[in-house]
Amino acid sequence: MAVGPPPLPGIRAARARAREKAWAAGAAPAPGEWLHLDIDATITIDHSDNNEQAAATWKKTWGHHSLLAFLDRSEIAGGEALAGLLRPGNAGSNTAADHVQVLQWALKSLPAAYPPTPDDRGRPQVLVRCDSAGATHTFADACRAVGVGLAVGYAVDAGFATPRKPSTRATAGIRRSNPAAASATAPWSPKPPRWST
Repeated sequence: MAVGPPPLPGIRAARARAREKAWAAGAAPAPGEWLHLDIDATITIDHSDNNEQAAATWKKTWGHHSLLAFLDRSEIAGGEALAGLLRPGNAGSNTAADHVQVLQWALKSLPAAYPPTPDDRGRPQVLVRCDSAGATHTFADACRAVGVGLAVGYAVDAGFATPRKPSTRATAGIRRSNPAAASATAPWSPKPPRWST
């Protein structure tokens, strides 16, 4: 049975009430500790081109590029799922509006005593963690507005801070770090950073 947009707010509210009861019964995170929300996109491969929102992905596969929010809980394998947004396979990695929406849903899914407000420092603190896709001004502003911290992680190599001048070859107009330096200093980074001038 397909579930469309009209009943989704009710389903989210019911899940939030169930979480509140479960946490009150002893399943809550340890008191006094920060809550770490991880927001990231994931590709789900679809083997049929007839499924709603399935599209070509940036990894040259076919399917969806959902954006998910999990509460990091080391005592629960995989963490605790809070919110998710089903997106077409060709959805952008750093679409700020999608990050803001998933953050709002994730905070609403926490029990009432947990989501912070900008002026209420007595409540448990929340830190949102993203990869570089979450590094947008819009998303940072949204985090600040609701009183949560934001940590964005991405690979940085020595050449990222001091790019070479663009050459006159076909790649002119694109600055990139030194690939040799990138591979020598950051072997975990498959390709050097690049950006438009």
